[in-house]
Amino acid sequence: MAVWVGGQTAAVAKDEVSRRGKIEFTLADTPLVAIWDDQLATARIRRRDGNGASGVTYFDVMWFAWYAFHPDTEVVR
Repeated sequence: MAVWVGGQTAAVAKDEVSRRGKIEFTLADTPLVAIWDDQLATARIRRRDGNGASGVTYFDVMWFAWYAFHPDTEVVR
């Protein structure tokens, strides 16, 4: 999965989110969290803020295609 915030990009592996349940990270000074959804068997990326999580735009993409256009993408581990 890829997310774009403040002109910066990051990628998070869905299988890693599935294994860990959630992954917290920061991109462009924006606190984010990738959360696994058991009911839909997929992950979601949300912005973390003081009032819980609010929506952020993210993409479920094939890595090779995303990387071709965004080679500076940070890989979240």
